[in-house]
Amino acid sequence: MKQHKVKILSILIASAVLYGCNASSDDDTATSPEAASKEVQAYDGPVRGMIATATCDDETTGEYEFTDDEGNIDITLPTFVTAPETCSVEFVGGPNAVDMENNKKMTGVTYKAPKGLFKAGEKATASPLTTLIANKLGGQAYNDSAASEILLALGLDVENTAGISIKEFLTNTAESVEKIKSSNKSFFSKVAATKMILSDIITAQPDADPTKIAAVTKKLSEVITNKFPNFPENNGTGTDKKEIFFDFKEAVKDSAALDKIQNEDIATILDNIPAIKDVIDKPTDATIPEPTDPTDPDPTGTGTGTGSTGGGTGA
Repeated sequence: MKQHKVKILSILIASAVLYGCNASSDDDTATSPEAASKEVQAYDGPVRGMIATATCDDETTGEYEFTDDEGNIDITLPTFVTAPETCSVEFVGGPNAVDMENNKKMTGVTYKAPKGLFKAGEKATASPLTTLIANKLGGQAYNDSAASEILLALGLDVENTAGISIKEFLTNTAESVEKIKSSNKSFFSKVAATKMILSDIITAQPDADPTKIAAVTKKLSEVITNKFPNFPENNGTGTDKKEIFFDFKEAVKDSAALDKIQNEDIATILDNIPAIKDVIDKPTDATIPEPTDPTDPDPTGTGTGTGSTGGGTGA
């Protein structure tokens, strides 16, 4: 009888060990790089409806669609999840891409983030700011020196003006902008104008010299904030107070326009560049788009989307 009890106990122990091994195997699968993801935000304000492509040094790539109402997308490419510093990211606005802060159409807008900018376990953002830095680097890895040079050329001394590190400002832009908004309204207006203008110029002139783009963006930002000190609010009061935005893409679609703005005195840009004056004199009222299914590229809900999907390929 004693031997029988021992045998039963042995069977129970063996079963428990076997179950534990299987459970461990399942847990490993759930947390493996293949099953994990890293979230990246496309941000001017949050841009919905963008397609993201991650490209890593190990020659793996993955394409994912579409960013949701917060501008976020989950990238599951294993190398990007475990070693994002070896990867770059590019977002392109799909047919119904829209800025969720103001309802500005963002179709064809491109945002980049250079390799070396992101780290595992940290926030990740691609924006007009990271795009200009990536263009300045020309395929080289991110470094704070190049980023600082671009931000200062844009007139955004975030470290001394807002007490925010360059890396935090670039990788967690949405929260950084909210911090600035609550502590320094005039600098917030400058940041808001800079992001908007920079996005338009890069879209219209993707191959233009980053230094020239920075100089033109800085000038136009000063023109806007001089005319609208509380931008993105207009100068109205009471029921006339509204949030506004501008679209400069047509006004800067050729290099001659950039040259003219770069060489023009800030005080006389509106007097001497009719195309810019036309844009600034006719601001568009901002509205917040209705929330939608993030897997659907059509904000009316009538389109067909594939969701946040993607795959890795490598040699």
